[in-house]
Amino acid sequence: MANERMKMTFSEYKETIVRTRLTRDDFAKLQFLAQAEGKKLSDFAREGLLEFIDRKEKGLTEQRDDVLASAIKAQANRIAGLLASNAIDAGIVIYLLHYVLSARGDDISVLMKDARNWGVKRTQRKLSPEEVELKEFFNKLLA
Repeated sequence: MANERMKMTFSEYKETIVRTRLTRDDFAKLQFLAQAEGKKLSDFAREGLLEFIDRKEKGLTEQRDDVLASAIKAQANRIAGLLASNAIDAGIVIYLLHYVLSARGDDISVLMKDARNWGVKRTQRKLSPEEVELKEFFNKLLA
């Protein structure tokens, strides 16, 4: 990105002058490096400053991405925990249902097959308005 800005013509810049103080040794090093690359001192300093700005921006972007990735991971872990809790609750309900139906003498295999088929159909249909509202509530809660 710094190289793209260096290729801009002088008229494309909205000129702002930046001044700084350097020790004699640092200034001598700056002059030496600019001469070694065959560039004017101001062009060399501008290029170095732009490259420094780009590195700082990249670091901030990576830092922000790390924060976002951590937040996403935390939400994924939270959702996984909720799913695990739901699975445990469903297992308890199935166990109790099985126990009660066994005590009554009902044909459990037919009832379980019907329940499974109902569950498959349920997952294939669209959400009702109430379910959409509940889904949006949980999305806001998890955001």
